[in-house]
Order: sequence, then C-alpha cells, then structure tokens
Amino acid sequence: MAMTQSEEDEAAEEESAPSTAFVALVRLAFPTAVLLLAVLYVENTYGRIGTDNLYYPYFIVAMIFLFVISVYVSEIKHLYNHGAEDEFIESLKKSYSEWKRSIGFVIAGAAYLSMINVLGFFISSFLGMIVIMLIGGLRDPKMIVGGTITTLVLVYVLFITIMGMNPPEGMLI
Repeated sequence: MAMTQSEEDEAAEEESAPSTAFVALVRLAFPTAVLLLAVLYVENTYGRIGTDNLYYPYFIVAMIFLFVISVYVSEIKHLYNHGAEDEFIESLKKSYSEWKRSIGFVIAGAAYLSMINVLGFFISSFLGMIVIMLIGGLRDPKMIVGGTITTLVLVYVLFITIMGMNPPEGMLI
C-alpha cells in the first residue's frame, strides 16, 4: 500500500532530529582531532628539529589551522539553523546503537596497538584478531581460531622467514 504525501510528511515529523549539542559534538569532533594532532606535531618538533627542515611541515600545519577554522565557521552556521527535537542523551543513545560496531573496531584497534609493545606482535595480533572477529559478528570458535592461526602462520612465513623482517617485540616476549 503506497503512502500519500501527507502520510509521508507525518512519518518524517515523527522521526525526531538529534539535539543541537549532539550534532555539534559529532560534526566538530574530526576537525578538532585534526587540530589537536597538528598542535601536538608542532609541540614535538619545535626546538628539536632545525627550522630549515620545518618550513614545509609548518606550512601544512598552518593550512590545517585555516581549514579547521573554516570548518568551524561553516558548522557553527549550520548548527545555528538546526532545529533540535531530541535531548542530548537520546541522540547519543540513537547514534551509539547505529555506530556501536564501528566504535568497537576503533577501541579494539587502539587496544591492539597499545598491546604490541607489551605482549609482542604475535600474541597481540592473536588476541586482536579474535576480538575483531567477535566484534564483526563471527561466533564460530573453530573459524575464529583457525582463521587467526592461519593468518599468523602466513605472516610468519612471508615476512619473517622469506623476507627476513623482524616483528615488533614486546617487554614480555
């Protein structure tokens, strides 16, 4: 049964818009992270590397700064015209339910990268691959362990045995 235009309009009105604060948080998170990384780069290089070697990187940082300022101005104009209906917490809950798998991948990736220096490449990769497969929805233990071991054996043969590369070692191994 096809909906009439008025029924479609009513259905669209029932689906509420996220809160302005939530929209601001989401839309400004990436430019803020980029700006933070640029500032950290300047902090880590200023005085440690010769100024002659920093003209181009600092030019890029300046361009990033101008880009982020233009994004902020554009987003603030957009937010000013945003009509919010949901509360912030409700908007957060809706987005979390839509993005929880992606958020899990990011958290698992960050945990994996931080574990490499402690546990070593192979143990961290073994645990990280299992977690990634679980987050991705795979539940068959034989498939998870088999796929992980097969991948790590291939990595060992190709990169360590054939190419002679050394994987990162951790404090424990």
